[in-house]
Amino acid sequence: MMNGHLHHEDLYYGNLFVEGNKITSVIDWQASWVGPLQLQARNPPLLDVPKVQRVELPENINDFSPEERERVELQVEKTLLLRTYSYFMEKENPMFHKAMKLAKSKLLTKGLLFAHDTWEGGILPLRGTLVKTEEYVSVSIKESNYY
Repeated sequence: MMNGHLHHEDLYYGNLFVEGNKITSVIDWQASWVGPLQLQARNPPLLDVPKVQRVELPENINDFSPEERERVELQVEKTLLLRTYSYFMEKENPMFHKAMKLAKSKLLTKGLLFAHDTWEGGILPLRGTLVKTEEYVSVSIKESNYY
């Protein structure tokens, strides 16, 4: 039997109430849902980081323009937060952490999110994800010698 897991779809700074160093409330539960962990295991949007992750500032950071310096500093901060989050998730919720590492889980999740938001982002993101899903499934079947 598959267990359901509660997932808050819009978890970011604006939906968290904090007192001291503790989260006291979470608001904006409209897009929340219960479903299989494999479809929900992803980082919260507040930890979205660019593909290039930096864990320290470059030595020549003082030569950067103010805008570029701010962008790089934010990139470093988010990368460190993401790694800290991942570390604690692995220790506190190993099943969730393991599900996050599944490539197919991320692919299926994207399809689910794009299907939900087609009125905002159009059909192209959903179509692209469905094509990638089909490619992934085809490769997986060939590698497993099912055919």
